Amino acid sequence: MLLILKYIFIPFSLLYCAVTGVRNLLYDISFLKTNKDFLKADAGKSPFVISVGNLTTGGTGKTPFIISLAERLISKGYKIGIVSRGYKRSSRGLTLVCDGNSIKSDCAESGDELMMISKKLIAEYPGKFYTVADGNRVRAVEFILNNFSADIILLDDAFQHRKVHRDFDIVLVDSHQYYTDKFITSFCIPSGVLRERFGNLKRADLIILNNKFTDITKCFSTLNVISKKFFEDLTKKFPATPVLEAEYVVRGLFGLNGKKIDEIPENSISFSGIASDDSFKDTLNLIGIKSTAHYSFNDHHEYTRKDFDNILKVNDNSLKNFPEITSGQVLKSSSHLRTFLITTEKDSVKLSLFSDLLSNHTIYYVGISLKTDWAEFDKIFGKILDNNVRKTVKMKN
Repeated sequence: MLLILKYIFIPFSLLYCAVTGVRNLLYDISFLKTNKDFLKADAGKSPFVISVGNLTTGGTGKTPFIISLAERLISKGYKIGIVSRGYKRSSRGLTLVCDGNSIKSDCAESGDELMMISKKLIAEYPGKFYTVADGNRVRAVEFILNNFSADIILLDDAFQHRKVHRDFDIVLVDSHQYYTDKFITSFCIPSGVLRERFGNLKRADLIILNNKFTDITKCFSTLNVISKKFFEDLTKKFPATPVLEAEYVVRGLFGLNGKKIDEIPENSISFSGIASDDSFKDTLNLIGIKSTAHYSFNDHHEYTRKDFDNILKVNDNSLKNFPEITSGQVLKSSSHLRTFLITTEKDSVKLSLFSDLLSNHTIYYVGISLKTDWAEFDKIFGKILDNNVRKTVKMKN
């Protein structure tokens, strides 16, 4: 039925593609203007702007990449401002999420991704960054510059948001998605997952090809071959654009207090609300966690008490494939035997609202980071800085 609907919606996808094509053309010929109001006349006080985005509706690893990129830039001595629209947040307008020293909003007001970024950075780099949620990116950048002397601005999910100026356009592509479902990666939404034509990758200054879990991919020779072919296709189709491969690295299992856990819990229940749920399942397999039940929610899901009532109640259907484990063993919530709940780092930042309901259960999240060839990235970044006519910031070792 779903496949039938995809075919039915193809005319709408073609219309969507045409509209985005016209819009991009209007920007290309400068009929639609890119806003540069926040760029100062004095180049020494003007920030260097990096956009991190994708071509699809999600699941490319953009948030882990932004965290890794911010960590690398801060470690080199740059002060960073991060701007996101804060997808599915409850607040409107401009919301200061973190001033680098303390969290200034809750997860509902900031959105889960920006809260995850803020909590990760504040633990290691206090005072070195600012995070702001605002659909008006220009206003957000101006707010940061008025309150924090940022050297570099990171624009989250801004490849299609051409209204705001950027000096360096980075686009992430999920290699797995392109060989698991060629249909959805051939059409724009609603039939497919593309936000605009695949050929518009030519606008990017750098393409990051996320192979996600390479260790798993190598177990399947066919998938590994296709992944390599996709890399070769990208370099041939966009010869002027450098392509770097990336992959997820599991940092480990952590408690909600951020402390790393050494032992792998047994009899756990996993749940997630992310765009690529299969990636999370791959992560669990990679670190040896076998969940007795898994609950999948939509990306950016707003959890309710009812959700956790359903997760924690005895579900015989979810346990039928595990005959050696009884319902009482798995779900008994007493002081001597608790339910272990395992989720993603992005989902973990939403759980403080349910501390009373979950107090009898131990909750862990899987921490991942995104690894790429950072030495090669530095070379590409250095060339972009050298060619920047405004000479806003200098390359730091």
